[in-house]
Amino acid sequence: MNINFLKLSDFRGQRILFSRLVFETYKLIDFIGKDYEHLCEWYWSKAVPWIFSGKMEFFLALDCEKVIGVLIAKKEEKERKICTLFIDPKYSNNGIATHLINESFEFLGTRKPIITFSEYKLEQFTPILQKYGWQIDEKRYKSFTKHYEFICNTKH
Repeated sequence: MNINFLKLSDFRGQRILFSRLVFETYKLIDFIGKDYEHLCEWYWSKAVPWIFSGKMEFFLALDCEKVIGVLIAKKEEKERKICTLFIDPKYSNNGIATHLINESFEFLGTRKPIITFSEYKLEQFTPILQKYGWQIDEKRYKSFTKHYEFICNTKH
């Protein structure tokens, strides 16, 4: 296993490679559209274009040239958020999520970002929440997406 990590914005000037990585990343996360009804629209109309404005960054993990992990981070004046975090299950428990999260902190300028995920994924995310000392401060049901938003703050 030869894992490489990169930020998608570093490849903006390489149109073919940039486009391939954007497409491969979407293929990896497309299945979460069952939790987020407007995933396709959000990804292609907001997430990808916002890379060019600096509001969004994609942190990727690749094995050879295959995208096997992604963290999409959103940085706006009033919101610092981990929007998406997914590691191909074949590569879980290899420190990939930890690496991507740590990289996102620098981009976001905080170790206290908001993170959202479906309620049924709480058990799956518990190790990450515990590792970073994040505490659930609030949860709000969003009927239009049928998921909970957990606002996690570190103890540090």
